[in-house]
Amino acid sequence: MAGSLPENVFTAADGQRLQRRLAECESLGQAQTLDDVLHDGEREHHWHLILTLLESDNTATPFVVGRARDHNELDTARRSAANAHRRLRHLLETSPAVLYACDSQPPWELNHISRNLSRLLGLDTDADRIGLLDRVHPDDVERLHAWLQGFSTEHRERRALRYRLRHSRGHYLTVQNEARISRPIREGATPELVGTLLDVSREAELLARLEIMTERIPGLIFQFRRDANGRYSFPYLAGNDRNLQTIDPRLLAADARLGLEQVCRDDLPGVMTAIERSARYGGHYRYSFGCAVSTMNCIG
Repeated sequence: MAGSLPENVFTAADGQRLQRRLAECESLGQAQTLDDVLHDGEREHHWHLILTLLESDNTATPFVVGRARDHNELDTARRSAANAHRRLRHLLETSPAVLYACDSQPPWELNHISRNLSRLLGLDTDADRIGLLDRVHPDDVERLHAWLQGFSTEHRERRALRYRLRHSRGHYLTVQNEARISRPIREGATPELVGTLLDVSREAELLARLEIMTERIPGLIFQFRRDANGRYSFPYLAGNDRNLQTIDPRLLAADARLGLEQVCRDDLPGVMTAIERSARYGGHYRYSFGCAVSTMNCIG
C-alpha cells in the first residue's frame, strides 16, 4: 500500500471515501474515530480507524496520521457466534425437553430454564417467573426433596425421578427429571445441578393401564432379558401369580435365577433351550412347564 493512492489500493468508491475522511480530519483539525468496510478485490477489510492531525515546526504542512485495526476476523467470529446462539435458542424452544440449571443446595434456586417450560405447562408467563417447586403434586413433594438432597459434588452420576407437575388447566403432567451435578464453568464457581424435564404423561398413563390389566388377569406379564454376558433378569414383572409372590420383584430385576428356581427340575432344561433358541434366531416361542405349585404356559 505504501506510496499508493487509496483509490488505487481499494475500489475507486472506497478510496475516494477514505480520501474524504482524511480531508475532513485535516479541515476540522480534530481526531476522528470511524468504522468502514473497504474492498480489496474479493477481500473485505472491516477497519476501525483513528485519524489525528499533526502539526510540527519541522514540517512545512500539517499531516494526518492514523491507526487502522482490521476487524474482519473478529466480525466473522461474532456473526458465527450469533448464528450459533440463535440455532441453540431455536433448538431449546422447539425441543420437548426443558433444560434447566439450579443451585445444588436448598432451596435449589433456578439460575436458568429454557423458555419452552411455559409451553409445557400451558402458561403465558416467562419461564423464569414460574415457581416449579410450587407446582409439584403434594404427594410427590417429599420424594422430590429427598431426590434433590441425594445429589453430591463427589458423585456426579446422572439420576432420574418421575413426579407430577400442575398444568395451567388444573390437571397434572407426569415429568421425568434427569439431572447431574455439573463441573464449575470457571475456577471458584459453585457447581450447579443441570438437568432436563420431559413430559412422559402418555407413557405413565399406558403403564398405569398395563398395571390394572396385569392385576386382573391370571398369571404374569414379564420382560425377560439375557445380556451379552449370559446373565438373566426380569426388567419388568407384573401380575398376580402366586408362584412369585414371595420374591421381591426388585431382586428379579437384577437376577432372574430366583424365578427360574421355581421351574420344576425336569422342565428347566427345556425352558433354557427355548430361551437360547429364541435369543439366537430372534423368533417367538411358546412353552409349557411346571412350577413349584402349578403349571405355567409361557409365550415369548
